Amino acid sequence: MRETKFRAWDTENQLMVYDSNDTLCDVVMNLNGSLWCPDSYYMGCEKNYILMQYTGLQDKNGKEIWEVDIVRTLGLMDNIVGKVQFSSRIGWQIHPPDWATDLGYSLYEVRAFTEVIGDIYSNPELLEK
Repeated sequence: MRETKFRAWDTENQLMVYDSNDTLCDVVMNLNGSLWCPDSYYMGCEKNYILMQYTGLQDKNGKEIWEVDIVRTLGLMDNIVGKVQFSSRIGWQIHPPDWATDLGYSLYEVRAFTEVIGDIYSNPELLEK
């Protein structure tokens, strides 16, 4: 069974919050992906956090691969850099920034050649040409 985990980008403090990291923020991430903030129960903390899901896969170095991570493939015919996103057609995929929205590499198939180099919130410059 695939492990279900979530993380969130804190838009106010510009940092990544993991469900096991209670020192950065009082955010509880439930298994269904919803957020609950004890100090802002009526204010709707969803406006301050962007939720991301773990793909259940690791890169060639054993690092977890998350939705919207920026990854680089090495050792393939095409060395590419792209963000990780979900496609209903092929599942988790690597999507290069200059490709059409419905195209990408299957992350499952190329994960052994892939390394995480950042994410779109902390390192957006990695996707710029």
